[in-house]
Amino acid sequence: WLGSYIEYNTKKVYRSCILLFLDFIGKSSEEYVKSLIKNSHVKGFEELLSRYGSVRKIVRALGKEVEKFYNTYAFKEDVERFVTYIKKQGKSSATIHLYVNAVRLFFRKMFLLTLSEDDWRDIRIKYKGGRVIEDEAGVPELWRTILMNMNLCYRSLFLFLLSSGCRISEALKLKVSDFDFDKDPPRAIIRAEYTKTNESRIVFFTNEAKEEILKWLKYRKTRKKRNGRIFESERIWPITDTSVRVALHNALDRARGLNSFKVYERERVISRRGEKRLEVWRHYKIHIHSARKFFRTYAVKGMNLDMVEQLMGHRGYLSEYRRHTVEELANEYKLSLIHISEPTRPLYI
Repeated sequence: WLGSYIEYNTKKVYRSCILLFLDFIGKSSEEYVKSLIKNSHVKGFEELLSRYGSVRKIVRALGKEVEKFYNTYAFKEDVERFVTYIKKQGKSSATIHLYVNAVRLFFRKMFLLTLSEDDWRDIRIKYKGGRVIEDEAGVPELWRTILMNMNLCYRSLFLFLLSSGCRISEALKLKVSDFDFDKDPPRAIIRAEYTKTNESRIVFFTNEAKEEILKWLKYRKTRKKRNGRIFESERIWPITDTSVRVALHNALDRARGLNSFKVYERERVISRRGEKRLEVWRHYKIHIHSARKFFRTYAVKGMNLDMVEQLMGHRGYLSEYRRHTVEELANEYKLSLIHISEPTRPLYI
């Protein structure tokens, strides 16, 4: 089931969602589906089970006919209990929706176990709303300070993200050959295998981002690995999204007085004996995805909305009747540069 998804992060998140649900139920997926079989059909199902050996094989053999065996009411109750369980952990409504959607997709795909739209609507009502997560696109002044507190590698990356609207997963896959620094404005091709939508597109970035990227590529040639070999990679930024997140948080910690995070406290059980301690953690208002939000916020001040959405690679704006030529996008992009390049200007005064 996970193999049908392209993005590594999607697989990782969905896997953790399903494992958490099965851990909550206390059964494997096969055992759980068996427990949902209606009492009135147990005899017939047992005959099928002895013939095929597993529920998955029965599903493959019978197709949609297997739906008559399922107790969907019990499945709905279990999902509702699961929602209550993760809600008590303080998860946001968006996070709960992600978990529930993963469960819905998994059991529909693997076992043809489905609920009606009314049933899913009843489940969604239980977590709709929820706690509000403070999340910001960031203002130019904040991003200036963040960029000033980053090393060359991460600064060049965030300058590219801020001025292109590219996803972090796409940016970290880009190779040197994907960039064209000689065009005006400079641009990069996001290949289909890099994207979430599985469609390629062109993105543009500012001259300030171009200068920093070229500096980074030049500096990278002087770097060596621990074994003494020259540091070489086809990727522009051969780093992980985790290291990018750490670099951003470190820069935010140095950006004092800009209210970039909130400090929270809570008591949490940390042992089986029931011992508690006061746990203090930070919730950052600025995330990696905030760079993409910044582009969306400021690009529309000088560009047509459809063009902005096309540059960002939103699926709804990739249909043929809304597609613009590369030159049309380039000309429109230049009109928005005064807004997009605002965070980078102090770096070059």
